[in-house]
Amino acid sequence: MYCGDDVSSCVLDIGHYETRAGYSGEDQPRSVMPSIVGTYDHTVTMPVNQQEDVEMAGEDGPVMINTGEAPKTKLEKRIICGSSALNFKRDNMQIESLYQQDGMINFDFLE
Repeated sequence: MYCGDDVSSCVLDIGHYETRAGYSGEDQPRSVMPSIVGTYDHTVTMPVNQQEDVEMAGEDGPVMINTGEAPKTKLEKRIICGSSALNFKRDNMQIESLYQQDGMINFDFLE
């Protein structure tokens, strides 16, 4: 039975300024990135054929029903992380911290 120190575990340090990730037993973290994210609302246009709940199937295969409706749009909240992605300018982007005002981590950003 071998009981050496080759067992490595992942270490994740989420700080107020930066987040560091790496393996135990190494001198430096493998990844260092800022503990901020950018959020913005992105408009998504759904085609008319994807708005239908039921797909009709005929003898020749699927049949698309055109109801004459305009494509529907919805807003999705996009989350951007990493220093290179945050440096790219986007309209209406807000920079937010991983930590809330009461000191708790906002777990929606960690997904």
